[in-house]
Amino acid sequence: MCQSLLEQDKQAYLYILAIDIDTYHILKKYNVSNAEIILLSNFETSELLQVKRYRTLGEYCWTITPSLILYCLQKYDLSQVCYVDADLYFYHNPAVLLEETAGKSILLSPHRYTEKYDQSKTAGIYCVQFMNFVNNLEGLEALTWWKNACIEWCYNLIEPNRFGDQKYLDDWPKKFKSVHVLEHLGGGVAPWNVQQYDFIQKNDNNSKMQSKNNVIFDLVFYHFHGVKIYSNKQIEMGAGYFLSNEIKRKLYFPYIRKVLNIDNILLKNGDIDNKTYIEEICDKQDVSIKKFLQRIRNKLIDNDNKISCRKLVEVG
Repeated sequence: MCQSLLEQDKQAYLYILAIDIDTYHILKKYNVSNAEIILLSNFETSELLQVKRYRTLGEYCWTITPSLILYCLQKYDLSQVCYVDADLYFYHNPAVLLEETAGKSILLSPHRYTEKYDQSKTAGIYCVQFMNFVNNLEGLEALTWWKNACIEWCYNLIEPNRFGDQKYLDDWPKKFKSVHVLEHLGGGVAPWNVQQYDFIQKNDNNSKMQSKNNVIFDLVFYHFHGVKIYSNKQIEMGAGYFLSNEIKRKLYFPYIRKVLNIDNILLKNGDIDNKTYIEEICDKQDVSIKKFLQRIRNKLIDNDNKISCRKLVEVG
């Protein structure tokens, strides 16, 4: 994500939260350009530490999202902060998305679900993936409310009007002033909506897509949600969603190669050992009944979004 963003916007400055000490040291060692690395322990408040013990690592990462944005606005005295998920990849300068806000204090990005994958009622209308907050009264009001709500409750559970940190956003256009909902289709293409679009141009300098109703747009970023590297060298690409061969070839394969190249550099330089890589970074194959049925469903209804590392090299 960092590399792609800085390639598209050389003026961008990143504030990266290292969730553990090893990540912090690696990021410091490789001197990521235009970036401030924030160590988790230097950022955590007593409120966060109090709820940390009751939440999984994933739930805790959701919990701290609004706190991190607020921390950056206040600690570094920034005029605005754009939160970006770590599994995004940028193909175009995201400034075009921020230009849409036209004086608004908050930017939300909708999921734009393909009908068969619509999870608006459970996972939410909007995706936390790309959000912008201006350091003013309206931005801080919404951010503070969200921070307090996530500290009170933020779990990987579906409850009425609640799911993680995300379902809280559903009523924001009515609840808060100065909210803009992203209109540019190129901001937020993801496995749950990519079925609605086709590539009409893809090269290193320009990626254009076209919607089913013939709207042509620049692909600004793709959300690689669900990509997993397993310890048996199998790679999963968005389980449960249909991904065309074209989407795999033009988006997923190049992205996964870049991820594996970075992994290989870290392994080669001794920043992580092979045992740590397998046990902590790679997902282990879950052979539970639930996962087995999911795999069968993928093959019967959509397609099998898995490929081996060796096969990825062959098809390249």
